[in-house]
Amino acid sequence: MKNKMFRRSFWGGLFILVGVLYLLFNVGALSIVWKPIVFSWQMFLVVLGVIWFFTHRYFWGVLIAAIGVISLLPQLSEVMGFDYSQTMLSGILWPLVIIFFGIMIITHSFTHHHLHERWCRGNFKRQAMGKTDMDGKIDYNYIFSGLDEIFLRPVFRGGEINTICGGVKLDLRKTSLPEGDTVLEINSICGGVELWVPQNWTVEIRPQSFLGGFADRRGYSAEVKETDRKLIIVASLIMGGGDVRC
Repeated sequence: MKNKMFRRSFWGGLFILVGVLYLLFNVGALSIVWKPIVFSWQMFLVVLGVIWFFTHRYFWGVLIAAIGVISLLPQLSEVMGFDYSQTMLSGILWPLVIIFFGIMIITHSFTHHHLHERWCRGNFKRQAMGKTDMDGKIDYNYIFSGLDEIFLRPVFRGGEINTICGGVKLDLRKTSLPEGDTVLEINSICGGVELWVPQNWTVEIRPQSFLGGFADRRGYSAEVKETDRKLIIVASLIMGGGDVRC
């Protein structure tokens, strides 16, 4: 309940701030030259990156904010009067961004392989391709690649799915949820995530997307939903999509 109230207060305050800035620009209290910068898709990326950073999604927060700032450099150079050119961007800034991106990949353990589990002779057999802990929590990270997996542990306890230009298909129909809320965070840039879950699961989707979306496509069913267990999907998507199917 507290988290829900915090989210409402945060997004409500953000909309109020946007409205106040819009009003100040319109009445001339703020210089009009800043208006196309403040109200731009690049600034949206910066704000989104800051939000993700302070919600402990450090890798994605820094990456998205950096993309937004770099994309704003041409406009900022005109307003603030510093020298900027495409030569500077291609010769200095982008190499620094690539180096920084590599450091972030290493520190985030982005190259960890994902555990691909199979049932064999009554036991789980792991094939080294990722990470799933013994309690049934996942940590999937894919860049220009993907995954098609059936989750076979008895209980699914949520976790994270992170993709850049990649896709993940995860089948959860052979597992179950623990009592209470189970949170699955999905962060995707130009990628897609497809989840297959039992029809009777209660699923709540909390989208935080830009040019993307995440939907529950299971359709109506007369089957009674589980009321004491819920899967909460926090979907942060940029030019990506995903859905829940059964």
